[in-house]
Amino acid sequence: MNFVFLLFLGICVLLLILAVIGLSKPSMVEMRESIKINSTPEALFPFLADFEKFVVWSPWTANDPHMKMTFSGQKGEIEHRYEWKGNAQVGEGWMQIVHIHPNERIEIDLKFGKRNTSKTGFTIKQLGGETLVTWFLSTDIGQNPLSRLMGPIMKKYILRDFNKGLNNLKTLLES
Repeated sequence: MNFVFLLFLGICVLLLILAVIGLSKPSMVEMRESIKINSTPEALFPFLADFEKFVVWSPWTANDPHMKMTFSGQKGEIEHRYEWKGNAQVGEGWMQIVHIHPNERIEIDLKFGKRNTSKTGFTIKQLGGETLVTWFLSTDIGQNPLSRLMGPIMKKYILRDFNKGLNNLKTLLES
């Protein structure tokens, strides 16, 4: 009986510690990944502002070759939209351009599954003969301490995918 009580007490203390650590983490998670590409902003921009070109280099497209994709709105303009529904690896969601400054910045609303809408997009800056592309994401993971504990893990995997996608884009544009 004493052992069971101590085990229960230990589990409660561990859960309390995890909850306190989780609550100390921010609910907003922001990330960005950049790459230099040997291209001009004008040549690069359509691969960011046209979702039909985005899916060619996206790190997630290869995860489900049978993913259902639909595109709507005028390519490269506000309200251009991409919706997808795929396997467990890619899930379902949508992206829609909400702000665009040609050859410099694109802001996109992103809805993935049942999560809150996130902000994502790209900035573009010419640096001599190269162009610096930065892919950014800002999302609110909520007040749940467990979600907040998962934030750094989520960030690690998303940044890995951003890096993969940007390298795909670099290969596509430089070949």
